[in-house]
Order: sequence, then structure tokens, then C-alpha cells
Amino acid sequence: MEPCSSGDGISWVAPPNPAVFVQEGPGEFLPGAVAQGPAGYLVGEGEAAGFSAEGTIWRSGDGVHWSTVATPALDDLKHPWTVLGLEDRYLAGAWSGGRQLWFESTDGTRWTPASMPDGLAYLEGDASRGLRAVDSDGAPWYSRDGHNWTKAILPSPLDGFYVSWARMPNGHLLAVGGFNIVGNPHQEAILVESADGVTWQTASFVGSSPATTAVAGDTVFVTAGGGPNGRTQLWATADSGQSWTLVGENSSGGIDIQLASNQRVIVSTDTGWLQGEPLQPAP
Repeated sequence: MEPCSSGDGISWVAPPNPAVFVQEGPGEFLPGAVAQGPAGYLVGEGEAAGFSAEGTIWRSGDGVHWSTVATPALDDLKHPWTVLGLEDRYLAGAWSGGRQLWFESTDGTRWTPASMPDGLAYLEGDASRGLRAVDSDGAPWYSRDGHNWTKAILPSPLDGFYVSWARMPNGHLLAVGGFNIVGNPHQEAILVESADGVTWQTASFVGSSPATTAVAGDTVFVTAGGGPNGRTQLWATADSGQSWTLVGENSSGGIDIQLASNQRVIVSTDTGWLQGEPLQPAP
């Protein structure tokens, strides 16, 4: 499999020689979620493959040339790594002994244990949105900077953490609120928003059963599964949730947002790749 590059997510070309993702040193580089921070780009090996025998972290200054970095503080933890990038540092986490351990670094090489409430796991986010996590009881937490953490307050009847979330142009966070699957197996998800990431309220949304959110420029997109006759729908708002427009729907399967960048969104369905408003086949 050969990587390709694109400036707009529509037109893709094979890379020149030497190829994109030139790796230096031993190991197989399978990039997953790339974290951007103060020392360039980091990625934990195994995020794409689903495993990593050595818990390797890769670093790049340009996003093209990658090399492994020595991480003495992490060498005893042979687990898949999750790497997150913030404005002033990186966070790296791995499971060990049934707990998720978190470390922080400003350069991607020197790592020390991160200070955060005990039991937090499943951290996700970035410098734009902040970070969210859940504790051992499944309760949601939020941090704008990764240093200061506050337990989030979700509107009733939500009792689970938001699954998919994005920062809207007005600065508010928009998220899909979920439920404890054991306690509420038949409840539908709810779209929620927050000005501070801590206190959440039900968002104004004309669709039902929201699933994922994404932002492309000034437009926010939400996929929802509650359309007529079970159709999956894609909704858009250009005013941070004040009004919504139905962009498209799929009567025979799901709609998955694959790319949201600038003013463009690209989705995949069982019938192919689509883009635009309304949705049209992508070239």
C-alpha cells in the first residue's frame, strides 16, 4: 500500500520519489492519529495497526520524514500508545495492569508522569477542543489545558459521556451525548452543547439520533440515524446550531464523515464517496 497526498481532500496523487512517509531506522511505521504539538508531530506506533510490541513513538518535523524517538521513561511499558498534542506539550498513555497510565513531554523524548485525577482514562481531544475523559465510574471529566480537570455536568437523562464532539465557530463545544448501555439500552443519543466544556445543555437540533459531528470552516455537520424509514441523514448548520439544513440522506446504509477541512466535507456511504451541499458524487 502506497500513501498518497492531497491539498484539498478531493484530488489525490501518488507521492514523488522519495515517497511520503519516509521512515528512518528500524520498525514499521503505520501512522494512526497524528498529534501536533510544540516539537512537531508525534504518533504512537500501533494506533493504526491495533498493537505495538515495543510501545514505540515516532516524531516528525514536517509530517513527511519520520523517525523513532528514544523514550527511556516509557521503555518498560510494552503497550499500544495514544498520543495527544496540546499547545505546550504532549500526553502519551498506555494501559498497564488494568490502568491507563499517562505521561507528558514538551519535546516528545523526555517523559514524566502527568498530574491528573486518579482513574481517568480514554482521554481524547486536542488544543482546539480541550480534553475529555471518563473516570473509573464512567463519569465525564473535562480540561481545557490538560492541567486542570473538572467533572462535567450533563443534562438529564444523559448518564454517559459525549462520544463525538467538535468546537463550533461561536466557541461552544457541540457533542453527541450518550447513555450507559447497560442502564439505558434503548435510549437514543442527544446532541448537547457547552460554553465551557463542563456544564452541558441539550442543543437545538431538528434531526434525531445524532451519531457524529465535524466542522469544515464555518459549517458544522452532524450525521443522524433517525430519518424517515430509517434513513441516515447528514445535517449542516452555518450559524453554530441556530438553524439546520438537511444536506443529504442515505436510504440503504450509513453516512460516515471521512474529511472535514476548510469549507468542504467528504463522506462515505455504501454507494461511494460524496461531497458538497447537497451531497453529490465526489470525483
